[in-house]
Amino acid sequence: MLLPWALLAICLALYACVVAYEARGGHAPVLCVFRATTGTPCPTCGATRATLALAAGEVGAALRLNPLIAGAWLLSPLAAAAVLAWRRRTPRLGHHAQARLRQAALSLLLVVLAANWAYVLRHPPELENNGGEARLRAVLAPEAGPGGR
Repeated sequence: MLLPWALLAICLALYACVVAYEARGGHAPVLCVFRATTGTPCPTCGATRATLALAAGEVGAALRLNPLIAGAWLLSPLAAAAVLAWRRRTPRLGHHAQARLRQAALSLLLVVLAANWAYVLRHPPELENNGGEARLRAVLAPEAGPGGR
């Protein structure tokens, strides 16, 4: 049970490093194998820019760049709290009920992922002009003031 959480933490840490690198003015390479191979945006295309926009307080821009990723960042604390509360109050489900619940969750995830991909294909993230990136860069790497650095 600990392994999935450890892998998630590692992925989030690596993702945060890429976001911080880009926020400081660097241009990270295309990390998406699908996009590098086909030239077509994947369902999570624009995730870094959406994250940067959220970090800069630009919720609307983040939702325009990638609604799935922005929504996941915004709703994940609430979802985690709801799952914890549900697990404490609900008696253990039987094997059949757990399988049906997993099937329903996977079906919902696939529908949401397909809808997000359709949105990303119709509104490619690189065409968006996101002012939040410049503001986040200014916060992470401020200009040297009168005292200098």
